[in-house]
This record gives sequence, C-alpha cells and structure tokens, in this order.
Amino acid sequence: MSVVPGQDAKDKGNAAFKSGDFPAAIGHYTAAILADPRNPTYPLNRAAAYLKLGKNEDAERDCDATIKLDQKNVKAWFRRGQARAAVDKLEGAKDDFKRTLQLDPANAAAKQELAKVEALLQYRAANIGKKRTPIDVTAPSSSKLPAPPTAAASPSSTGPAPRRRRVPIKIVDTSASGPSSPPPAPAQAKAIPQLEPPSNTASASTADDFMKPVSTRTLSPSTSSLPSPSPAPAPKATSFKELKQTREANKSTPASAPPATSAPPRDTPTPAPTPPRATAGGGIFRANGQHTVFDASTRGASAPRSQAQPAPTADGQGPMTLFAFNRAWAALDSPERRWGFLVDNVPPASLPAMFKTSLEAPHLVAMLETFRFVLADGDDAGKDRVKAYLLNFARVPRFSTIVMFMNRDEKALVKEVWDGVGRADDQIEVGVRKVWSVL
Repeated sequence: MSVVPGQDAKDKGNAAFKSGDFPAAIGHYTAAILADPRNPTYPLNRAAAYLKLGKNEDAERDCDATIKLDQKNVKAWFRRGQARAAVDKLEGAKDDFKRTLQLDPANAAAKQELAKVEALLQYRAANIGKKRTPIDVTAPSSSKLPAPPTAAASPSSTGPAPRRRRVPIKIVDTSASGPSSPPPAPAQAKAIPQLEPPSNTASASTADDFMKPVSTRTLSPSTSSLPSPSPAPAPKATSFKELKQTREANKSTPASAPPATSAPPRDTPTPAPTPPRATAGGGIFRANGQHTVFDASTRGASAPRSQAQPAPTADGQGPMTLFAFNRAWAALDSPERRWGFLVDNVPPASLPAMFKTSLEAPHLVAMLETFRFVLADGDDAGKDRVKAYLLNFARVPRFSTIVMFMNRDEKALVKEVWDGVGRADDQIEVGVRKVWSVL
C-alpha cells in the first residue's frame, strides 16, 4: 500500500482515464482529493477528465484550486485556458495562454490556442457596431418580370403568341332554388339542353343534382307490405341463475317461436334486478348472447380481494416500500413512536430490499437519532435490535459512499450509537464496523 495519501485512488483514476472511462476516473480522483486536499495533482487530473466530458465549468474550478496550491503549474494554466475558451471567456483564456507561455515558452499547444483566441477576438472587434443590410424580399413589379416564353422560336408561328388570361369561376348554389329549377346560365355561354327525368321514378333529380342520393323505393307503401313488429327483447339476466334458466328455455323452444323467458306472473310485482357482485369470478361469453357467468362462490373465492393481500411478516418479507416508509416516518413526531413503527413494520433484514440505491444521509441520521434514544434506556433487547439494524444497514447498496460523505457531527453520532450497542469479537461485526468507519 502506498505511503502517499490518495496515491492508490490516483493510480486507479489514471487507469480509468487511459481506458476512456472518464466518469470512473473522476470518482477516483475525487477520493484522492478527499484523502489529501493539499496535493495539486489530484484536482489537476480531475480537471482533465472534466474537459473530456465537456464539463468546462467544473474543469475551470479544479484548475483554480490547483493554481492556488501551485502558482507555477503549467498544465493548470493551460487547461484553465481551454475551459474558459470553451465557455466563451476569451479574454480570460488569452491571459491563461500567455501565462502558460511565460512559464514554458516552447509550448506549441499553447501557441496554437493563443493564436485561435486572438483571431476570434480580432474578428469580433472588427464586426462590432456593423449593421447587416437586410435582404429585400419584396416581389418585383410586373414591368421587371421577364417576358414569358413565346412561340416565336417555333418555325411554324408567323404572328405574336396569344396572351393568357385568368377567367374567374363563379360557383352557383342550386340547393336554394330547389331541384326543379335549373341553375342560371351565363349570358355568353351556350344553352345546355335539359334532360327530362325518367317517368317511372317517384323522386328523380335533375342533371345538376346527380350527386344527391336517390331512393328507388315507393315512398308510401301499403300497410300489407309493412314488416311485422318484432317481439320485445327479453330482459337481461343479471345473475347466474337467470342466465341458466334463459339458456334452458332457448334449448327447449323451436327456432321459429320467440325465446321464452322466465318472467314472473303479471299479478306479482317484478323484483328489482340484483346488481352484479364486485367479486364475480368471470365467465364464458359467446357471440349468440348465451353467456355463462361464474360467481365468486363457485370458485371458492368468497373472501374479498382486499383480504388476500399479504400482510407484513416478521422475517423481512413484508410489503413495506420506501414510499410507504417515508410517508409513515414523516407522520411520526417522537422517537418513541418511530421506534415502535420500526419494530412493528420494518424488520432489520428488509432494509437492503426497501432502500436499494435510494438511501440518503437524512434517512440514516434520523434513524440513528432514534437508535440513540433507545440505547439511553439500557434495555438489552433494544440493544440487540439496534445492532441488527446496524448490521443490515451495511448491506444497503452505496452505503459506504454515504458514510464517506458524512460530516463531523454525523460521524460522532455513528460512533456514539456503536459504542452504545457494545463490541463483540465476531468477524462479521468487525467487517461491518469497517464499513461504518468506527474501528
């Protein structure tokens, strides 16, 4: 293991940078900065990774930190100039490149970048105050339009080409005048002979109404040709028993006779239809209307659906979700009620499945404060329960990262809780204490 703080993280970051995994490199360089904030190499390397990802503001910030630690770092001045040029801070980029050349006059890359920035500044200075002439997009007059091609080039034409003109078309609505009156014809147009309607059609239309639908049936038929009224449809059955009776009646009735129904006698009042049960078990639906509905009782599903939901269990397999946990936790205003909620609803083994990758520092700190309250009573059962929660928190994804970014007060709270549960020689507990950073 290296003696220099953060050197191992820096080496991992360099390997990730060379392989093109710039986000991973940024993570390793960040760990190196946390290990040794006074080393100017770590933020300088992270600035290079930020530049590769196009995060120029972050790269500029890391270069500022490097320059504060080392005023003569050539790479820091050069990379800050690149970052500033990318965010259109041309004057600042120009000064950074000049400072780079003062420290390293033979730096060819700095000379090229300085030339680009100076050329861009000169171009902008030359175009300041100039107004662009708008393009004239108005239509030219008819006198300036080129003459249309004529037939003069043709060997067979002897006179000037005829001029084209537009003739307006007037649309005449014939619906107001009725189907029998023809539309008014233009004065100069030739008369169009009207076609006589056929004599065997009761509702014939004129030649101009040929787009209208025409009925070929007799408008006033005799009463003998009227179809016989169809029988009234049978009332719909609303239960399985009525459907069964209707189906049996349809089987025993000939096809020519109307289907028999199980209607009650006329002298007895018709009972109100029974609403369908919400817990129907399904059915068989046919195109001919003879459906078979299965009641819930026929399938052994007499219990309501809400009673079939799994209840929370004590072995860590309860249905508690992070959303439900946050909503219930926010409604509890005292450590006693929060501890009771944890004991009754959140087994220790369910913490990794409940939090997954969504555990945040405020969640952890709030639960640690509840643990501290429980440990103040000195109850052995409470200590064992708190230790079980602490051991299972180490199995939550990203937990080591959350612990690493805790502040001083939060880490003191962690140490106080671990001291309250006591120390054991178990290897599992020793490994968990390393994750919690309380060795």
